Amino acid sequence: MQTRTAPFFSLTATPILLLLCASLFIAADSFALPRSRAQRTGASPSSVANGTSLWGTASSDDDTAQSFKHRTIANSVISSSSVINRSKMGKPSNLKIYVARHGQDLDNQNGILNGHRDQPLTEIGRQQAQTAASKIKDNTSLRFDHIFASPLQRAKSTADVIAAALGMDGAVQVLPDLIERDLGVMSGVPIKEIRERCSPDVLETETICYFLNPAGAETFPDLVQRAKRLLQGLREKFRNDHDATILLVTHGDFGKMLYAAYYDLDWKDVIQQFHFGNSEVVLLSKDSAPEDAHVFKIQQHNS
Repeated sequence: MQTRTAPFFSLTATPILLLLCASLFIAADSFALPRSRAQRTGASPSSVANGTSLWGTASSDDDTAQSFKHRTIANSVISSSSVINRSKMGKPSNLKIYVARHGQDLDNQNGILNGHRDQPLTEIGRQQAQTAASKIKDNTSLRFDHIFASPLQRAKSTADVIAAALGMDGAVQVLPDLIERDLGVMSGVPIKEIRERCSPDVLETETICYFLNPAGAETFPDLVQRAKRLLQGLREKFRNDHDATILLVTHGDFGKMLYAAYYDLDWKDVIQQFHFGNSEVVLLSKDSAPEDAHVFKIQQHNS
């Protein structure tokens, strides 16, 4: 009896055992796949746990080897970890950034390109700063947790006037990155000489002729990069103060590039279409459209 059943067992049970072994091998290899793929792509194993999908970068043989079940498991893990990551981020930031330009200074009055030249406010400039402060004070929705200013006195003095009107004397903090564009060899040059000295590298609007890249000057793309760096620094500084409202008192060219950087606009379009006069205020906020940025405008008196 045993000699008759032994051949039958060998012929039938052995293939079944082989199939079971093969299935176990495939399953084990499949569950190990995310780790091996991370190793092959140079990613750390933690990238999978953090929700970074490695599936989209797999080679074609990996795709062939994956079953629908394995993809579903991987996608579920990634989706779950994404939810965890979002919960760790906490409340989205609602940081509101108001940007003011300084009042008229002596160079503005005399038609001189100022840049880093440190001239004081004129009497008109002080009046403009006071007008801005009064408008802000009268608007009860305009209150600031922090006020920052460029290190140049025309901006710092304007910020001090606004702070005093709001009962925030001594609260103004100097932020070096708010300084005006470095005008290089054009600093101290009469505005009327721009075309003569800088053509054809100029960009003209109805009211202003902008020079683009004279020796030693920051270009507008340079200013955009500085503005992006400043904005990122502010987001990091106030990451735990989600509803903070801040005022930045700065300058014409750099204020325009802050606006361009915040709303991701082309700098050429901004300098041709966006006017930012002395002591005017604009709002940079995710709840405010770019075309609605101006909070108020003030009469201008520059030469």
